[in-house]
Amino acid sequence: MTFNDMTSVAGVAAAAPARQDSSDFRLPGSPPIDVNDEHQFDMSGDVALLRLKGRLSHEQTFRLVKLVIAAARSEHVGDLLIDTSELQAFESPSIAMRHFMFREWARAAGAAVRLAFVAKAETTDPERIEIIAARNSGASAEMFSSQIEALAWLRGQR
Repeated sequence: MTFNDMTSVAGVAAAAPARQDSSDFRLPGSPPIDVNDEHQFDMSGDVALLRLKGRLSHEQTFRLVKLVIAAARSEHVGDLLIDTSELQAFESPSIAMRHFMFREWARAAGAAVRLAFVAKAETTDPERIEIIAARNSGASAEMFSSQIEALAWLRGQR
């Protein structure tokens, strides 16, 4: 599958529900984020795609993913692939941070948006705390090492 008409994530804020303020997506004490064109977001196909690249802090990643999930949900997009495999490594988030982020992303998705995450193996928890937290919070979510696997899972969930 190809993802056509890739757009900047900067346009996601306009697609998110108006009642949500960007401060809703900050971790305590986190600075505002500067979104640039290297990140890609596309809702034009049967699976929405968010591809994050470069260097982002955990807080920036958290906020962008939550904004995109809100946009997908408001546009009635049922499948979202979130690819973080091209992010440059910061230190790995703590177990508590992983739990918090995935729980909040799951709450944003609810039962309406299935979440497939693609990440480098070295950035995920071997116990899969991220996915356990997301599922315990009501989301249909899974973690993969490639987009091909993630797409197959999303399409198999329909």
